[in-house]
Amino acid sequence: MHSNIATSLSKVLVFGSEGFIGKKTVAALAAKGYSVITIDMANAQINVDLTTFPLERLLDHIGVADRIGIINCAGYNQKVEDVKSNSQADWFVPERWQNCINLNLTLPFKLAKFAELCTVKTQGCVDVIFLGSLYASKSPNNYIYEGLDGMAFKEVEYVASKHGLVGLTKSLNALNLSDRLRFNCVSPGAVEHTRMANQFKDNFMRYSSGSLNDVDEIASLLAELLFNSWSLFQGANIQAHGGAFN
Repeated sequence: MHSNIATSLSKVLVFGSEGFIGKKTVAALAAKGYSVITIDMANAQINVDLTTFPLERLLDHIGVADRIGIINCAGYNQKVEDVKSNSQADWFVPERWQNCINLNLTLPFKLAKFAELCTVKTQGCVDVIFLGSLYASKSPNNYIYEGLDGMAFKEVEYVASKHGLVGLTKSLNALNLSDRLRFNCVSPGAVEHTRMANQFKDNFMRYSSGSLNDVDEIASLLAELLFNSWSLFQGANIQAHGGAFN
């Protein structure tokens, strides 16, 4: 029932599809033969404000499906070059807190209800994967942000939201809403990309015992987990951070 072999009627919705990890995830899913529906603020098949859009309207876009996958790569994570926090005294920014919670925690909460609605669209399973973070289980090591222009620490709202996401995942799975509905969270560490500052890379290697994550590996993990090992992973926080800060 829960084989991970893609079929023509397997539909996978990727939220945050146009982000760094989202694009790679879409490609990994397509390579496995899945029919992918991309959803983001812009440049996707469906362009909406994910924090305000009534998700139930997406049911019309699914059509006939024997299984439905939901992968949420959308998230509020300030880019180093965009943050204007020059000292840890700037930690209290209520607007930034609310924006982060809306996207990192409230959206997954709403996606859970949407997933429950999806169970009536299919006689197969509905598999939900949230994208967490290394900081969902570990305290931030702010030394890795030393010397970075405009960023002195990892924002408290980001860390709080990712901790909350793990609690949400476990709580949702414990509800036993359906034996055909599953929730899991995959938590990568620092994912290397071309815009990553060399100073950050140097600090990471100095203060971390692990390694930077490869985005293709994270995307492949998300695609492999979908509909697979159903009984093994139920409400899990799968830590895929390369041993960082162990």
